[in-house]
Amino acid sequence: MAGEGYQVTKSLAAEKAAIKRVTAEIQKLTARKNASTTAIRSWRFKYMAWKNRVTITDHKKIEDEITVQVRTIRAYNRGAGKLATWRSLTAGDNLSQKSREIRLLRRHLAHLQSFEINEIADTIASAEAKLGQYEQAIEQMKRAEDQHREQEAAYEDNKKLQQKYQKELAIYEDTEKVAQQEQGENEDLQAQYQQELKAYHRQVERYSAYRKAVDRFDDSMDQFLAAEDKREEIVEGLQDVATRLNQNDYSIKIVDVDEEKLELRPTSSGVDTVAGTIITSYRNYRDRMGLDRFFELGLIATLGNPGFSTAIAEAESGDLDGAQKEITRVLSVALEQYLDGENGKQELVQARQAGEPEEPKEPERVDRPVEPEKPQLKVIEHAKKPVEPEKVAKPKEVEPIELPAFTEVITYTPSLLENMVDEKMVAELDGYATGSYDNTRGHFEELNSIAERIGAGCPKITIVDTTFSANDLISSLSELEGAIRSFGGQRNSQIGDRIISRLKAAESELKSAGNFEEFQSASRRFDTASTSLLAWVSMNWWQEGGKPSGKAHPWKPQAGTRRLVTKKKK
Repeated sequence: MAGEGYQVTKSLAAEKAAIKRVTAEIQKLTARKNASTTAIRSWRFKYMAWKNRVTITDHKKIEDEITVQVRTIRAYNRGAGKLATWRSLTAGDNLSQKSREIRLLRRHLAHLQSFEINEIADTIASAEAKLGQYEQAIEQMKRAEDQHREQEAAYEDNKKLQQKYQKELAIYEDTEKVAQQEQGENEDLQAQYQQELKAYHRQVERYSAYRKAVDRFDDSMDQFLAAEDKREEIVEGLQDVATRLNQNDYSIKIVDVDEEKLELRPTSSGVDTVAGTIITSYRNYRDRMGLDRFFELGLIATLGNPGFSTAIAEAESGDLDGAQKEITRVLSVALEQYLDGENGKQELVQARQAGEPEEPKEPERVDRPVEPEKPQLKVIEHAKKPVEPEKVAKPKEVEPIELPAFTEVITYTPSLLENMVDEKMVAELDGYATGSYDNTRGHFEELNSIAERIGAGCPKITIVDTTFSANDLISSLSELEGAIRSFGGQRNSQIGDRIISRLKAAESELKSAGNFEEFQSASRRFDTASTSLLAWVSMNWWQEGGKPSGKAHPWKPQAGTRRLVTKKKK
């Protein structure tokens, strides 16, 4: 509870703003300190990416390989020129000779593919696909010629079978006409009976299912009514326990009943209110009785008489806020244990697991079925129908197979790559680009010189300035010192004096820092001191949302500073 005459100055906002500006300058200097490491990391990433793109190889070996590539491309183009004259395949073509020409061209393609030349990869893939189409066309023509010969022989045999079948079919049709008429009448009667029989069986199934559903409904209704009665009995028991806990000495509601989940649960503020009421009563009567007298309550006994020795000691030392928190903690633990015991009873656990009973629905009524009478059918003997031989079509002439145009000619001329670099210079640059960052730091000029001689887009490192300069930081610290001085001559608590003293010491250490190592150590101490100051203000000044305790002293302004009007907390 705030003391009478408690004051705050306008300097609180100025202090917070000054701390924020000092923190921003600290972050700027930290980023500058890390700039060297960032530049090294960026250059190493770019260098390795560049190294993976360039070619490091022997010139003489590449020239010999290019000669072989040129000869193979010429041989392929000669074969491709012959294949480009093909337009279609017709019956009687020399298919074996054409297959040999395609195999030769495939060998040229395989040789070219082994060189891994990216510029002709698409042409090779397209040529292979076209050759596959040509090979499929040759195989298709072979199959077509074989099939034509087989169909020619089958067609002649089938003509004789068809003539015999037509004679047998005429005799069959004459003798079957009467039988078919009687068969039709029987089928009509049988179809009608089957429909009636299906309807009967469906009705039997529905009626059987209905009787079973009625039995299940009766059983379910009995279970439902019994479960409803049991659930109401359990809820009444929980309400009795809640009533016993809530009808305490202060008539404070500390427990609710969740009828849906069948459990007791503490209210959101019940225990806090009981603890606050006990402390309030103690404030009013502590001159006549100790805090232990307020624990002789029926609620405390119900909860098993938990121990409040720590709360009593804190109250006797004058820390009533701490005593109230300790009472709240002890009561919360005791109430939670008590409710766990009540909620954990086997009957409650089983009821929760069973869930809320659901009222069963009565099944829809179904009438008892009547079975239909079977029809009287005529006995009919059918004649045996002759089997028609499968017809064989007269074979057509073998059609020509159109071929796609073969235009996959290679126009690429192999040559030496433009981005080939000296292996020795790359090895020298690797010494700066690998291992510890110290291998790179301090050698920016040397590695940039090597990258310039290598060329071929070899990346250079960005030279950054990492000298230590704290002018802006010192200016911000001066503003913070002024804000602290304008705070006035109020008397703070011992804790407040220690926090302000630590902040001033951290300011002085930051001002005297002459390099990044001293700055880093001082900035950590400033961060700790400034955080403690802001936390102290927010917890002990009601203007900043805090809750001051004890008797606060009025503010004593410095010369020339207007005194604020005293605001008393009700």
